[in-house]
Amino acid sequence: ANNTVVVRPGNYTGQINLLNGQRLLGSGSVLAQGTPVRPTLTGPIILADGNTVDFIRIANAPNDAIDGDGQNGGTVTNCQIDTTTGNVGSGIQAQNVRGNWTISNNTIANALGAGIDFRTSGADTAVAVMQNNQITNNAFNAIGFVTGNTSNLRAQITGNTMTGNQAGATFEII
Repeated sequence: ANNTVVVRPGNYTGQINLLNGQRLLGSGSVLAQGTPVRPTLTGPIILADGNTVDFIRIANAPNDAIDGDGQNGGTVTNCQIDTTTGNVGSGIQAQNVRGNWTISNNTIANALGAGIDFRTSGADTAVAVMQNNQITNNAFNAIGFVTGNTSNLRAQITGNTMTGNQAGATFEII
């Protein structure tokens, strides 16, 4: 927990389960100060509380490419998620979450679910900043927010490009 994992360029298969506070960085991440080549993972990446994922490419994950369900805060930046084949979930899914979230400068395409699916429930409170993401050709909405019970969700959505997304609305709030 609370350490940094730097992934060198290459192709990697299998699920990655992060521990609380870990940072998973592609070697080209400015946070890792490495070469500008993204490693490619099949994923999925399963987040824990307070994780950072930066400069990773996830291709053809078998389910949600990045899964933050039930977690307290997280950051996903500068990632490429392309699930042309294999994915039956969302690009980034964060259901029943709380805390502060930043999802920015990502490219998300071709998920059979939503590009970004973000939900709060119970009495939880979450703050989501989603900026400068390119979200295209997903089977459902590009970005979807759902709140339930007495949960509270504040969101800042700026500079995103959402095109070619299907079923329902491109941007949806429930």
